[in-house]
Amino acid sequence: MPYSDVGPIKVPQGLSDEQVLFLSDIFPTGFMAADFCNLKGGETVAVWGCGPVGQFAIKSAFLLGAERVIAIDTVPERLALAQASGAVTLDFKKEDIYDRIQELTNGRGAGRLHRCRRHGTGHRLRF
Repeated sequence: MPYSDVGPIKVPQGLSDEQVLFLSDIFPTGFMAADFCNLKGGETVAVWGCGPVGQFAIKSAFLLGAERVIAIDTVPERLALAQASGAVTLDFKKEDIYDRIQELTNGRGAGRLHRCRRHGTGHRLRF
């Protein structure tokens, strides 16, 4: 397996595989996406893509002080998980994302944006 020596961590005794499954790959990628935004507290963050990395980016943005997270996807199950984490959810096949973000932020737009998808996971775009 290429790069199998990158990211392994020693797991303490007593933790199940399920408890640590995402610890060395998907969680750090989502966390870094949020961390790269240099959140100071109170910002609105938009996350495009609510797969596994996006879910961790949502949780991490809240953990790092985002006041609001707008989660954008089209898969109902992903949107439901994002909503359960406290995010405002938007389905890009059902609504105009730009208009909805402007409406949700009183015309300011999101201060930070994550693009969390395959082949581009964790990239950060700013308005």
